[in-house]
Amino acid sequence: MSCLSLGFLQQAIIWLIIVVAIVAVIRLLIPYLDSLTGVPIIGRILEIVLWVVVAIMVVYLIFGLLGCLMGSGGCQPCDQGIGARDGLVGKGSI
Repeated sequence: MSCLSLGFLQQAIIWLIIVVAIVAVIRLLIPYLDSLTGVPIIGRILEIVLWVVVAIMVVYLIFGLLGCLMGSGGCQPCDQGIGARDGLVGKGSI
């Protein structure tokens, strides 16, 4: 699947919807768990863990996009070496 194609955008949007749904469900359950256990610190710990997971997912998405952009031609002169566009590489002239 190429970068920024419709398939890629479809997968990114589905991933975003799943993350938002999981965050919403956990945020709904935190007050219930607080009242059930009687210890509000457990709810706060769960909220911190939730945001850590969301931050890791965002970092994963950002690096996926950066890797996608670099892999699809963002740094071609770096990969080909000096003189590659002039046809000088591999001909013994450098």
